[in-house]
Amino acid sequence: MEKKLLSIFSLSLITISAIFSLRNLPICAEYGLSSIFFLLIGTLIYFIPISMITAELASTWPKEGCTYIWVKEAFNYKIGLFALWASWMESITWFPTILAFSSIMCAYSLSPLFPNLYENKFFLFITILIIFWGITIINFLGIKFSSYISNIGVLIGTIIPGILIILLGIYWIINKNNLQITFNINNLIPSFKINDLVFFSGILLSLSGIELSAFHILDFKNPKKNYPKVLLISSITIIILYILGTLSIAIVVPKNEICFATGLIQAFLIFFSSFNINFAIPIIAFFLLIGALAGINTWMIGPAKGLLVASKDNLLPKILQFENKKNVPVYILILQTFIGSILSILFLYMKNNSSAIWILTALSFQFAAIQYILIIISAIKLRFKAKNIIRGYKAPILLVLSFFSITACLFNFFIVLIPPKNMYNNEPFTLLLIFFLIIFMIPPFILLKLKKKINN
Repeated sequence: MEKKLLSIFSLSLITISAIFSLRNLPICAEYGLSSIFFLLIGTLIYFIPISMITAELASTWPKEGCTYIWVKEAFNYKIGLFALWASWMESITWFPTILAFSSIMCAYSLSPLFPNLYENKFFLFITILIIFWGITIINFLGIKFSSYISNIGVLIGTIIPGILIILLGIYWIINKNNLQITFNINNLIPSFKINDLVFFSGILLSLSGIELSAFHILDFKNPKKNYPKVLLISSITIIILYILGTLSIAIVVPKNEICFATGLIQAFLIFFSSFNINFAIPIIAFFLLIGALAGINTWMIGPAKGLLVASKDNLLPKILQFENKKNVPVYILILQTFIGSILSILFLYMKNNSSAIWILTALSFQFAAIQYILIIISAIKLRFKAKNIIRGYKAPILLVLSFFSITACLFNFFIVLIPPKNMYNNEPFTLLLIFFLIIFMIPPFILLKLKKKINN
């Protein structure tokens, strides 16, 4: 019998890499101390319920193409295709945001030789293309090699810098340095203004992606027993890192100066300047670049392999069904990289990086919401339709968990249509968002239409 490739530790790191991104900390830091409130609320009504529901589905139907398989099992292949397509679009629209972060970290890494390179949009765009297509080619080598990159990258470029900025934040507070936030109970509770609620959707998106580890379920040891353990380990780690990392940025960078693309490096600049070690900025930027590459690598292959499963129901053109000797869907990877590259042009169109990052973040969350709602409804139906199947893990109070998570998804699906205050002036944000959402959800209709014609 072939030995499984991934251990509990390996899949936990892949899960952490898929969800926890240091790039998301500046978005959370927009709230200051109240970010703790929103992170905890997001965890209770969104992250934990979806984690539990995903754990039940993944441990009971541990098959490749998880989202598609679960929804198809509950309903049919047509609805399953829409769920899987939304999952794929979530990752594609997310790629440019993490790629922008990667290119900026690359610029800071080269700053001793080329100062202010991070202000050169042409350099950032070219770097995005090189990184994106380079990681795509690396993934042609298969899941084993890809998992090594994710494991090493998340340790070096996410966990270590994450712990470092947390320790710097603790040191800053202990030594009573100038704080940009005030620690009192009044600041812990947000104002609940529209602008705050709009940014709350960004926090929820930063907690999305737990289902990505389920795409690797067939490469995992004893999924029915061990997958819930992966969720527990990764969930606790992610929440702790997000809360402490967010506060570390919020205490040193003024709220109105936080940039979504460079907020993390802004915080490190302030910390390092206080120690007179500015020379370390290119070093930490390089580490952050490694972590970002690990996150991109993790999201690169999972949804693409899931989409390939739909080919077994003849839902994809034959060219997209091709797999190389490492069982990698080569042309699906090429297609998603091409689409992601086109979306990256937004960073040239928008006046600032924060605007471009936010519109793609909002779009990515809308696709995530569509996927999660279909998954949650499927879990409820399968409780009755397949009630006699023994479940490796059974989510408690399923209906309660489903109510909270669906409500969170629906609320944020619509709230992101409202542009953040003072971020968009002349850009038609809402129209752009609706336009991209419609355009990217048309292909499943075309694929189903083509399948019907072939069958007839």
